[in-house]
Amino acid sequence: MLKTIFNCIKQRVNDKLPEIKDVRIYNGQDVFSEEAVPFMSPTVFIDFTEVNYDTTSFQYQYGDVNVRVMLFHEEGTMDHLEVFDLNTKLNTYLNAWGEWGGLMDRVGSETDTNFDRLYVMNTDYSTTFEEIGRLQERQLMTRQHLNLRFHIQEKLINHYGKKIRRGI
Repeated sequence: MLKTIFNCIKQRVNDKLPEIKDVRIYNGQDVFSEEAVPFMSPTVFIDFTEVNYDTTSFQYQYGDVNVRVMLFHEEGTMDHLEVFDLNTKLNTYLNAWGEWGGLMDRVGSETDTNFDRLYVMNTDYSTTFEEIGRLQERQLMTRQHLNLRFHIQEKLINHYGKKIRRGI
C-alpha cells in the first residue's frame, strides 16, 4: 500500500510541479559531503514515518500512515526565497487530496537548518487506507468499493430478511 501512496504522490508532483526535478523515497540522502549534493535540485523526498493498522473484520484492515514530504533545494539553483513559494505550491496540491481512498491531511511543518547550502522544508501529513488482508492476495480497497460492498450487503439483508420474517 505504501508503494501505491508513493506512486500517487509522485505522479501528482510530476503533473502539477514541473520545476521539481525528482521525487524519491527518503532513505538518508541528506547524509553526504557538503561539496557534492547527490541529487538534482529541487527534489522531493517522501518518508513514511509511522504506519498503524487496525483490523475491522476478518479480511479488512484499516491503516493510518504519517507521510513526511521533504522539499530539498540547493542554494544557487533558484532564488533562495523561491523555495517558500515552491513549498506553498507543493502543499496546495497535496493537502486534502488522495487517490487511494484516503486524503492527505497536513498536520505540521518545519524547516531543517542543518545545512549551509541546502534548504529543507519538511511537511507532515496523515492519511488513511484500507486493504483486504487475505493470505493468498492483498489488494487495495477504496472507500467507494467498500461503500458499494456494504450497500449490496444491506440490500440483500433487507430483501431476504423480509422474506424470512414473512415465513417465505
